[in-house]
Amino acid sequence: NALRKQLELGDADWGTAVLMEVSTGEIRAITNLTRRGEGKFVEDFNYAIGMNLEPGSTFKLASLMTLLDDAGASLEEHFDTGDGRMMIGRARVVDSHACGDVTLREVFEHSSNVGFALAVNKYYKDRPGQFVDHLYKMGLAMPLDLQIPGGATPVIYRPGDASWSGVTLTMMSYGYGLRLTPLKTLSFYNAIANGGKMVRPMFTKEILHNGKTVQSFSTEVINSSICSDHTLALIKDMLLGVVEKGTGKAVHSDIVRIAG
Repeated sequence: NALRKQLELGDADWGTAVLMEVSTGEIRAITNLTRRGEGKFVEDFNYAIGMNLEPGSTFKLASLMTLLDDAGASLEEHFDTGDGRMMIGRARVVDSHACGDVTLREVFEHSSNVGFALAVNKYYKDRPGQFVDHLYKMGLAMPLDLQIPGGATPVIYRPGDASWSGVTLTMMSYGYGLRLTPLKTLSFYNAIANGGKMVRPMFTKEILHNGKTVQSFSTEVINSSICSDHTLALIKDMLLGVVEKGTGKAVHSDIVRIAG
């Protein structure tokens, strides 16, 4: 019902919602809806596991984590994003709203495409492979190898690949030019809530035959540490900032603190 409401509000063609238990990776609830006419939705495709798409702004967290953990960037560095429209190399980058001169912290809180493009190019323009290597190190390119069929494999290009071009690094900085499933993005965010430990999403705990256990499954760790403890603490604080004073204020609650 919550997903249907959001699809109607956004006039969306499809959507997915997944509830994942942080420490175990157990999928407690999952729903996928496709619009089939005015006010009519059906569940006919598992978008959560099978829809490989450009993650967009949700991927900025991975760029920020790389900037902090690998490049040694500071959250207090300033980037002049101007009026939110800028040519960066051969790429034209546009923000939904002008941010002006902002710190890296504010770049994240206000989800500035221009700010992320400037920051990633500052540190990785001449060594794009190092940026991509860190994404692989965090486990973002690793297949989830789910217990159910239909899962799509992440697509993160490397310099030298046929699909890599002069604008790929810039586009990747704010979540384009690569493809992840919603569940892959969820597993990444879940790792932050889980103290930096990325676990494989689990759909099945046990297989029974005539009431007897044939096979049982336990939590599987994909990556024991996606970043340093120092970076993790900064990231958690900033995800709270997004909801409390940034682009995520619409989901702010006075009852429970929400990060996003």
